[in-house]
Amino acid sequence: MCRSKYSSLKDIVYTKMLRYAVLVALLACSVTAIEDFVDGKVARRVVRLTNDNFKTAIKDPANPIWLISFTAYWCGHCKKLAPVLETAAPQVAGRMAIGKIDCTEDKKICEKYKIRGYPTLKFALDGDLFDYTLGRTEEDIVAFAERLSRPTVNLLESVDRVMKYTVEDTFGHGVSFLCHDPKAPEGSVEQMLKSSKLMQICSQAARKEMANAHFITLPGEADVSSITGEDEEVFTDENGITQKKPKAGGFVCRLEKNVPPRCLMEKETIIDTDSVVEFVRVNNVATVSELGPQNFHRIGRLGRPLVIGVADLNEDEHIEKMKSELANFAVKGASSLTSKYYFGWMDGVKWAKFLQQFDIKQEELPQIFVLDVPKRKYWRDPQYKDKPLKDFLTAIADGDIESKESGGVRGAQFLNRIAGGFVNWMPWSLFLLLGMIAAVVVAVVPDGKDLRPPHKGAGGGGSSQPVDTLLGKKDS
Repeated sequence: MCRSKYSSLKDIVYTKMLRYAVLVALLACSVTAIEDFVDGKVARRVVRLTNDNFKTAIKDPANPIWLISFTAYWCGHCKKLAPVLETAAPQVAGRMAIGKIDCTEDKKICEKYKIRGYPTLKFALDGDLFDYTLGRTEEDIVAFAERLSRPTVNLLESVDRVMKYTVEDTFGHGVSFLCHDPKAPEGSVEQMLKSSKLMQICSQAARKEMANAHFITLPGEADVSSITGEDEEVFTDENGITQKKPKAGGFVCRLEKNVPPRCLMEKETIIDTDSVVEFVRVNNVATVSELGPQNFHRIGRLGRPLVIGVADLNEDEHIEKMKSELANFAVKGASSLTSKYYFGWMDGVKWAKFLQQFDIKQEELPQIFVLDVPKRKYWRDPQYKDKPLKDFLTAIADGDIESKESGGVRGAQFLNRIAGGFVNWMPWSLFLLLGMIAAVVVAVVPDGKDLRPPHKGAGGGGSSQPVDTLLGKKDS
């Protein structure tokens, strides 16, 4: 075996550039094997969606549920997600179809749904599109399909069983919505959901919100006085037989352990599908949520600022005290304040870099601040660190604490813009970068100098992750 030797560094550079060029060209030209959409056919692989077939696809009765990945051909994260979707597609066939749309080719759809990053995942249900906010592993996607395949409303036998379900069977969410009509007849859940206008409305709302919310119903004769706070009304029917019926009538109530129910009462308001969907959307948040990538955007963009407690999870006393303070105020505080906010907490160590933009330092934990996610404004004042939460929020309401605007971690946005431009022009930007490196090396190193790399093991280097990942881009 003969090993060729390079006479100069220029030869090395030119040869390596050629190799990189070939590699980049292969990556740029590689196309994931996906199938075209066929109306009326159950999708068993990832389906290619376009401006022309998108609307038809998401309304296809053969595939009533879609998980759709909005991608770009140059996106590295999209390439990593592609095999996950390909593996999951045959496992969820018949329950959920998986589609892919390239926003560099089909811009119209991506502009319509305001796609700002790749890959963005959304799911389509009966022709409507919703944000997908859950995990992106194969297991997460299969579990999501299974969840959407279950009955939209569960029939349980008692309020006690409902509360147990709310705690144990809502995937750690801890919130459920109970629809009840005292006139509902005995029978299957399908029969009950068709038995009255209220139950039909609940069925429609549950279908729209089934990806994020948990709906339950009870037999018409069930004792619901512990929820409504009203005893049953005793009366004598036309045959002289003593009967009982709940005074409250029909209702839709939000339930959570150790938290008073919030209800839409049929006797107090007009209940329709839109009002139930809006009620669920606004109230489908735990009284105090642990905030992270999976729920931060969803909760932060529901229309209320977030009251966020920050603590070190290694300090059990601090985190429990903070969670207790947040929960007590959210439940027992004046509604004029509590109704304006959602409440949550974050791990101050895990998210230390993200929290820097709000002037929060690890050595100052625990503390509380208020954040308006869409506007990227926050309120923080160290003087209120050891004062009641009521005083802090009252001071904000009175204008005694001025808001500040988060611009991200120092230098992060500038670097993100550079990185974004580099990615947007792939693969040409990579050729340009290699050319610039080659030009510098060739200009600096004289010809004829043999600088073959030493035969040593390669060391592993880490790459920093984006620090502004939770807030994302500021809304225009």
